[in-house]
Amino acid sequence: MKKERMHASCVEYEGKSVLIIGDSGSGKSSLSLALIALGATLVSDDAVDINLSGKEILTTPPDSILGQIEARGFGILEMPYCASATLKFVVDMNKSEVRRLPEDKTIFLLGLKIPLIFGGNNLHLADAVFCVLKLG
Repeated sequence: MKKERMHASCVEYEGKSVLIIGDSGSGKSSLSLALIALGATLVSDDAVDINLSGKEILTTPPDSILGQIEARGFGILEMPYCASATLKFVVDMNKSEVRRLPEDKTIFLLGLKIPLIFGGNNLHLADAVFCVLKLG
């Protein structure tokens, strides 16, 4: 099984996950916390294992950080977590969308093409990401 550890955060809703990538301080954990407040469940924060399983990628937490997420100004929060979820799309916090109605974008992870959203400087990002995660 192909496996890779990424510097990222990840949450899921009903078995479907979103992987949030970006530089330190770009808002990965903040977006994860906002999504959790809307009803998502933590998979992992700061490091996420991605595992190729057939024609899907499964997101899983490393054992050393199970159920932990950093909230700047609060510290490390303990919370329920999901042990495995199917990756549906990726949000890149380093890049901002300049188009009102953007073209579809993708990223390759473990040889699979995954839908990609640019998340930087988006005031409605958490709401939109949760809707996509929940409704498809």
